Amino acid sequence: MSTTRTLCACLLAWATAAPAVAQDAAAYSGTWSVGFEAERSGRAVDATLVLAGDSGTWKAIAYSKRDACIGLESPVAVKEASAESISIEVYRSKALTGCKDWKVRLNRVDEQTLSGTFGDGRVVTLKRTP
Repeated sequence: MSTTRTLCACLLAWATAAPAVAQDAAAYSGTWSVGFEAERSGRAVDATLVLAGDSGTWKAIAYSKRDACIGLESPVAVKEASAESISIEVYRSKALTGCKDWKVRLNRVDEQTLSGTFGDGRVVTLKRTP
């Protein structure tokens, strides 16, 4: 019986948490201009993040002859969202097999600006576009 109760409690917690994430994620819906430095070269890279609720797309405005994964439009999932921050995961492997997925947490600076840090320490800044 306790296993059944635990399972029911977990399902209930999941069911009530999912709408809250979706509701908070909706506040970030729209198109965002993204700026960051390239991992290897350090050159400035622009990207576009389009969010609609708890999903969207990411596309860097860059191309590389050495790396086919750069510049692909990749699906995005919102993993966590609150009034202060949003955590997204970019699924580049779904755009092209072999590409590396990654995630980033972005903190709200103001209504039009988000800022965060990639896992390797590079800063990323997003500006909401009209």
